[in-house]
Amino acid sequence: MIDLDDILETVEEVEKEPPTEELVEMAILQLDSVCDGAITDDGVGFAGMHARTGKKIAARLKTGLKLTMLQARWARHALSYYLNTQLDWIDKEDFKIAADDAYEKARTRESARINKNLALSRSLETLSREEMVKLFKSIDMQIVEAKDQAFIRGLKQWPKDYSPKQYIFVRKFITKYAQKGLNQ
Repeated sequence: MIDLDDILETVEEVEKEPPTEELVEMAILQLDSVCDGAITDDGVGFAGMHARTGKKIAARLKTGLKLTMLQARWARHALSYYLNTQLDWIDKEDFKIAADDAYEKARTRESARINKNLALSRSLETLSREEMVKLFKSIDMQIVEAKDQAFIRGLKQWPKDYSPKQYIFVRKFITKYAQKGLNQ
């Protein structure tokens, strides 16, 4: 006799979407939420060998950023350590699929970022020096890293025409910060 509950359970398993990078992100955030930085030996949160990197990645995820390729690779290795204990709610096969998905999506994002920078770099080659200076002076200082702010301010206020060496910096900062401005 055919049991209707067995059929429904099978249909639900087939219809279930494959695990994605969000599963890996949830696992990192779960461990981070109970982790004290491996200060106490309580078996909760990241182990000492994973605490520093795990907390750093969790902080990145909390800001809305996604995993990088290196972080996705780390997550696959490190999180497998917890699959039989704190992450026992994750099926091992689902985790492998999700970890692969996280790495592939990170690779796709990295490739897109490189292509955008390449396109920006190529478009800079077509600009005149005056257009390049105008674009440089339009960089929003709110998106500029603290270490670059004084140098950029000095270049923006430079009263004369830039030297060839200064144009190298102008181009570098346009590449670095014009792309950030476009992404926000």
